[in-house]
Amino acid sequence: MQVADKAVGRALDEPQVEEQGKTNQLLISHGLDPYQDAFLRAKLITPPTVPPASPPLPQPDPAESAVPLVTRLATVEVWGLVLGDEKRSMLENIRDLGITALPPEEAWDQWQLAEGGIQGDHSRPLLILVPPELGKLRSGDHAVIELGMTNGFYVAQDRLE
Repeated sequence: MQVADKAVGRALDEPQVEEQGKTNQLLISHGLDPYQDAFLRAKLITPPTVPPASPPLPQPDPAESAVPLVTRLATVEVWGLVLGDEKRSMLENIRDLGITALPPEEAWDQWQLAEGGIQGDHSRPLLILVPPELGKLRSGDHAVIELGMTNGFYVAQDRLE
């Protein structure tokens, strides 16, 4: 059986071996045609330097070209309100952290302090300070905040109805 397999294999491989033999022949070079010869022997010259048409532009001051801070707005859902002594102590703690977005202490009674989270993400609670212009918020209401580096404390920018 093995003898027959080898015979069939040789019979099938024979045309391929003949084709490979034809393609592996050494190519004989007859030299370059006149156009190739002229191209290869041509000397490349460097182009002349051209003076600039206008004076160079002044370099911008790095302080003036600083990228402006881009802010992002997010919709938050109010989960509940913080009231009374707990509200006052939380606002005092926030003030002690150095956050300057707080209103004067005399106006704290008119502002609401809400606890909530970004809409659809209940894993990270946020404290939201609601100015009196936005009216009274209740649990389930939505507001717009500006995301920034404030350690989880935000001021409501607008109310969604």
